[in-house]
Amino acid sequence: MKKILFLASLTFILLPLPSKAYFAFELDVKGIYYSEVGDGPSVPGDEGRGEATGRIMVLEGTGDLLFEGHLLGGITYNTGGSTPAVRPISPFRSWDLEEAHHRDDHSTVFSEIDRLSLTLDHPGYRISAGRQAVTWGESYYYNPQDLFGAFPLTDVTRLHKPGLDAVTLTVPLSSFSEISLVGIPGADLDSSGAFRILFPAGGTSVSVVGGTVVGDTLLGGGLSLDVKGTRLFGEAVVTDPDGEDEFIELVAGGERWLDEYTRILGELYYSGWGSQDPDEYPDLLLSDRYLQGRVLTLGRLSAALDVSRQITPLLTGRTVTFANLSDGSVLLRLDGLYSLSETSDLVGGIWAGIGRKSRAGRPGSEYGDIPVSLYAEVVMNF
Repeated sequence: MKKILFLASLTFILLPLPSKAYFAFELDVKGIYYSEVGDGPSVPGDEGRGEATGRIMVLEGTGDLLFEGHLLGGITYNTGGSTPAVRPISPFRSWDLEEAHHRDDHSTVFSEIDRLSLTLDHPGYRISAGRQAVTWGESYYYNPQDLFGAFPLTDVTRLHKPGLDAVTLTVPLSSFSEISLVGIPGADLDSSGAFRILFPAGGTSVSVVGGTVVGDTLLGGGLSLDVKGTRLFGEAVVTDPDGEDEFIELVAGGERWLDEYTRILGELYYSGWGSQDPDEYPDLLLSDRYLQGRVLTLGRLSAALDVSRQITPLLTGRTVTFANLSDGSVLLRLDGLYSLSETSDLVGGIWAGIGRKSRAGRPGSEYGDIPVSLYAEVVMNF
């Protein structure tokens, strides 16, 4: 049944209506080299990792109907002796459209359907069904309103958010306000449903979110406003998990262009789910909430500072600092993006963790065991 469903999905993607379709192919090649390996629970056990993926994207429509399909395939390779990890099965996917074609001690060959949706785009509403991406929230790095899995902190390019299997409905209420509903089918507690209301209040954009996501009951809100050229934003979400203590997440931040070439972004994040005791980190790392990307940090209080500058018309540099203010550890990331052409980019840089190291299996800090790492990525679109 799995192969039949996979092949049927593939057929829809590769055989669109020629006169109505938009085709694109994206090649993404990335490599990471770890210069040292620690013994902490968050440290990869390999000295290097490479990944090459190809993505076929199809967009076709007729009238108010729009079809989108993405076929993703690739290979991951480790120089160490452990089988390359595959990302955990998302609780937001009910269709089995992923396939590992080959796995050994060094490599994994995989494919998946990352988008497969049909949308009715009516002037009075927009409804989509199938595998699609859903992103909510005002924040960039720490985004508790992004209820269905946020981008990892180490994701530099953020090209495509993994699709989820859902039915979404968006109804515009006015020129600047709308209500969105998301329903995700699943078994037992894996079923999820949520809403977001977006509306203006004076010069402020206000959002309200809530719902039930993988057994959690959530309610929160956010706002965004411009103060003399600086975008200020904030979010708050209260989560009442099934069988766990209630906790709150808070984010406050700002973004400003200092001149036409330099941008600065800062965020301060409080997580009631996180811990101030590094001894509790191993249990948090192995929790479904962390593995599924529903939370991104282990500490109670965190901060991010992002400074980017266009150095030349083709080269942009960026430095990002993630700090766990609870244990004093820091993750530094230095990036450079060079435009090879109108459709191709080269991204490269270094990241390093600073903080107390693990000793005798006891974690010292969240980022202290992350090795100095070099990475490069080439993205080409055809």
